[in-house]
Amino acid sequence: MSLVSANKKGSELSVKITITSTADVCRHTYCSNMAKSGMNPKTLQYLMGHSDIGVTLNTYTHLGLEDAADELKRLEDLEAARKELEKAKGEKPVSQKRFRAT
Repeated sequence: MSLVSANKKGSELSVKITITSTADVCRHTYCSNMAKSGMNPKTLQYLMGHSDIGVTLNTYTHLGLEDAADELKRLEDLEAARKELEKAKGEKPVSQKRFRAT
């Protein structure tokens, strides 16, 4: 939690910022960072000591739009690398359109 207070004394402005870090803040940060790094969610659940994966993913993991965009970029790069590898080997591209959703 961050608390900002400002006092104006004459022509000077003094600002005091207080940052309080608790064990729970560290747990949230650890969980979010491990999820962003790609750790298996079940492994993360075990390390956090949660009996329910929902607690790990919905309460302790804080991801945002930027994280989703990074993941999509990673998938695009992976697909491009796969196509480049197939082209270099001279193989016919593998089709992923085997099943149709109805």
